[in-house]
Amino acid sequence: MTNHIRIEENYYWMQRFYLFLQLIFFFCFVSGAAAQKDILPSEKTTLRYLSENYAYLTNGDSVLIKETSDQQLIYALFRVEQDTIGLDPGLSTDGRWRAIKLMKLFRDIPLALYSSTPFRRNILSLQPLLDDKKAKLVYYDLSDLKDLYVKIDQVYPKSVIMMVHHPSFESIAEHLTETDLETSTKSEPSNILFILRRDKNKKGKIISFYYNNK
Repeated sequence: MTNHIRIEENYYWMQRFYLFLQLIFFFCFVSGAAAQKDILPSEKTTLRYLSENYAYLTNGDSVLIKETSDQQLIYALFRVEQDTIGLDPGLSTDGRWRAIKLMKLFRDIPLALYSSTPFRRNILSLQPLLDDKKAKLVYYDLSDLKDLYVKIDQVYPKSVIMMVHHPSFESIAEHLTETDLETSTKSEPSNILFILRRDKNKKGKIISFYYNNK
């Protein structure tokens, strides 16, 4: 009889422990989703047009991206789609259209710094915009991000556009905004525009939008 009671007690506490683990998992999931809300764009946040202060979306909404004149916006992008043919492939058809779309999105945006690593596809991603703006591309070294930060500081609070890579983007985003980048960008999504908003008086913010290639 005593053994039977002990078995029932053990079963009861095992159930309680299992429920406790489920609750922990649930709250971790909810917290993680909440942390990503400003970073992962939803399907409804697709860019149609950009101005200095607002992002206008295809669903008719607008989002305030720059609240005050002393905030700095850094537009961060991963390279556009690559052609799969050839020994030294350039951009695919979709990639070329996406590069042209970037040119159109940023045509009316004053930019003080155009920065990229010296890799061919990154350069080609910005080439239509550089040609349209008659701008010069400033290279940065992935092994010397401090130099990049100095260049960005030198043009503060003017806006910057830059090509980024997955291994270093987290460090760049967190340094410039003092905000944790909770979302993995390992896939280097070419259809997402990240906006790093800097504010010298408080922590910055990371905003992101989808953008189509046409």
